[in-house]
Amino acid sequence: MNVDSDCAKEAYLSTETGRVYRISSLGDSDERPDDFEESDQYLNLPNKYDLELRSELVQKFTFVQNADLQEKIEITFHRRGAYRHFRYVLEENDLLECRRTFEEEHTKEGITRWCKKVGISLDFVSQTLETG
Repeated sequence: MNVDSDCAKEAYLSTETGRVYRISSLGDSDERPDDFEESDQYLNLPNKYDLELRSELVQKFTFVQNADLQEKIEITFHRRGAYRHFRYVLEENDLLECRRTFEEEHTKEGITRWCKKVGISLDFVSQTLETG
């Protein structure tokens, strides 16, 4: 999937070849095909923000796993380094592995929704990402 947009990176999927092209403002981009700008075969792959996998997911996870931690985690997200502190809270409460599993499940759900929205097969995307 697309990398975090904080670094001005994007990824595009060719619906004809299955190849993923990574585009970056940092100069480490893949070479674009000649028809990249004109063709509609290149789909911009969603990132974590597009799939709603950031703070919304943290809130869902906290509510489902341990509602008692909700206030502590809310306070954490009003400070600098929120995700680092969030990780510490998870480690203290033996929830780090549960969090990873929860995020993986929601990532799959988000990718499935995106595939349906753009009208491509989830199998096609899965195969492309495994081989690419």
